[in-house]
Amino acid sequence: GNFGTTAPTDAVAAVDAARAAARDQGAKVFAVITHKGVTGFNTDGSPKGELIDFANALSGYHVIFGDHTDVQWSGTINGALVTENRSKGVTYSRTVLTVQQGTGRSISLSHQFVSPAASGVTKDQAIEAMLQPYRVELAEAFDVKIGVATDVFVRGGNVERRQEVAIGDLIADAIRLEYGTQIALINSGGIRSPLPSVYVPLDTSLDRSAPGPYDLVVGDPYTVLPFGNAVVTRDVSGSQLWAALENGVSAINPDGTGTNGKFPQISGFRFTYDGTAAPGSRVRSVTLDGGTAIPN
Repeated sequence: GNFGTTAPTDAVAAVDAARAAARDQGAKVFAVITHKGVTGFNTDGSPKGELIDFANALSGYHVIFGDHTDVQWSGTINGALVTENRSKGVTYSRTVLTVQQGTGRSISLSHQFVSPAASGVTKDQAIEAMLQPYRVELAEAFDVKIGVATDVFVRGGNVERRQEVAIGDLIADAIRLEYGTQIALINSGGIRSPLPSVYVPLDTSLDRSAPGPYDLVVGDPYTVLPFGNAVVTRDVSGSQLWAALENGVSAINPDGTGTNGKFPQISGFRFTYDGTAAPGSRVRSVTLDGGTAIPN
């Protein structure tokens, strides 16, 4: 229901339709910006993932910019430069396309990855002064201490997207207890920071340094779960739960590698799966914490 009047459609068809409409208006150069990324590499070193599948299905484009998976890669697919750079400003992709005026024929296409360095940038003091009152106001709300962690709840390196982790258990347990449900399930892709988080309090009296214990503040849960996702409570059948779990473990490779934000972190039940089986038939058992089996 959150989509409103927006209906997700096939990306390839949507892009080709937009290209046709632009061409009818005289466009000659076509670039695609997508939130699809490279998810890994095959044994021969070639890339794989949604960005590659997407680019292979397109033709007649000059450049395709990918994103999302924090992988740096570039190459040519169906005559188009396809590139993805690292996330959060670690690198950016400098692409220069020269085309023949009037025809759109590509004359040259150059590309390089650039690693920006904060040390090479002088802060604009006017902007710093403008931001300072907001930083103080946020700190008044976010620096309020709410607890103590005796160790780090790890998140990062996609560990939470391939296995059970303590921070996933913490969040799923909290949701189940808050809403009084029998079980709870969250997708790992919504977990965006360890605990204590990358939030940096202005209050320097708070203990945030290793080896802990660590003071936790209001800013931490906002940083761990920044998207404002809504919790939905509902009745589900055993077959629906099995289907959700199958979807959650479908991206795991037989050797245990492979990550995806849909990997489930759970509470109130447990399940086993076989990563060597075909996606869609991997889950082997689902039981409540008390041992009662949940049939498919």
